[in-house]
Amino acid sequence: MTEPEFNLDSNDILSPNIHLEASYVSGVECRELYIQTFEKSPSEVGQWRSFPQENWYHIATICSEKIDTYPAYLAPYTQRYLTPKHGRIAKIIYQRNNEIKLPNDADSAYTDVLLNTPRGICDDLFFGCGLSKELLQVWRELLLIKGVDTIEIVKNGKSNVQDNVVKISLSQLNEIRLDFNRADRLRRSRLRAAKKWHVRNEILNEIDPDSFPRLTFSDESKLVELKVEKGRRKGDKTRHIKEKIEAVKQDIERISIHAPRELFSLHSEIERITLSGMIDKFEIMLQNDLSEPKWQLFFEDNTFVLTMLFARPVHLLHKQFHARPSNINGLGDQIGDFLFGETSRALAIIEIKKPTTELVKSGAPYRNNVYAPHYEISGAITQVLTQKSSLQNEWFRHAHYDKSLSNYSSDVIKCIVLAGKKPANEDKLNSFNLFRNSCKDVDIITYDELLEKLKILLSHLNQNNL
Repeated sequence: MTEPEFNLDSNDILSPNIHLEASYVSGVECRELYIQTFEKSPSEVGQWRSFPQENWYHIATICSEKIDTYPAYLAPYTQRYLTPKHGRIAKIIYQRNNEIKLPNDADSAYTDVLLNTPRGICDDLFFGCGLSKELLQVWRELLLIKGVDTIEIVKNGKSNVQDNVVKISLSQLNEIRLDFNRADRLRRSRLRAAKKWHVRNEILNEIDPDSFPRLTFSDESKLVELKVEKGRRKGDKTRHIKEKIEAVKQDIERISIHAPRELFSLHSEIERITLSGMIDKFEIMLQNDLSEPKWQLFFEDNTFVLTMLFARPVHLLHKQFHARPSNINGLGDQIGDFLFGETSRALAIIEIKKPTTELVKSGAPYRNNVYAPHYEISGAITQVLTQKSSLQNEWFRHAHYDKSLSNYSSDVIKCIVLAGKKPANEDKLNSFNLFRNSCKDVDIITYDELLEKLKILLSHLNQNNL
């Protein structure tokens, strides 16, 4: 082995360098990605030495349609340094967007891996790739399958084994991850509640028993249970849960008198868990190519999600509203998705498109890395502006037949288009941002941006609940 290179201090090993080389695998052009490796200096305490580049660890192979990763522990100060991260499972394969050119330098290679490995499923390159800590149990259980040494994560399809490769769909892994997260949140919530009741009974009750009477709950009165029960039918579980909720509802007045703080805490916890469940469902839906009517139903059931698109308070006035009625032949009807009213008497139209809606044209750039907007998004903008114009022209007739609209004015109508996802390509993203920021009468919001707003809200609620 070549003699290691220069000495480094312990801070340098926390940000290793990466190196990229061109290669051909089965006649196909690829890129080999290597990450810097270290060993302790034999002469200086607390110092590390970097191995020469030819001895760096081979962490990934980037091809046009896939990325092969070779997960390993990359913390030099641990005994398992450079050992396989998932035991016998030495390789994890991710599908790659083949519209993006292969990277030609280390920085773009890191970005390429980051964009093409699913968030929450895969660890960062500098943490050795591989499945995230949340999915620890997944690869451990897969080791029970004889001969398997590779996991391939695909976009669609059922899990199956082909030779030494286990294929798992991304949506299935996401559902498992979300289930694990829900179980962890529930466990933490029950632990917090148990601690709270214990302090109340052991300290507050002793200090002021009149204000803080001792509370005792049997197993049958717990609000939440996390059990694995074999042989219990789904209907039995549902009925069991409903009985508990009904018992709490009947006793709500006594709880509000004797434990008002706990009742308020319970209310906050329900809101937090409800939002968390909504986010989980949103994420799962984004993994599938659903039709516009299915998204329409989701937002009708969860109109709170759409209110996140506004800076001011709003409430829903109409869903599937008729901006302009049809003529005598039944033609010319213009139907909008959602009509909201603001507290300032202004109106707002939201037009829903699919998350798969194209935002910029694919293929070669229009000129100098500039991409033109896709006809789908320009068509959606024209559609919502037409609805706005028709609504203003017909407003007095609408307000006459629907008295609830008389408190609103059609002078100001905000237009929002919810469509697509942010482009992964940097040039396409810049072109999209330039285009939407120039649309002064229409706001264009992507599905992933809306999801991120919900997650930020949940993060604040979780912090307040600690």
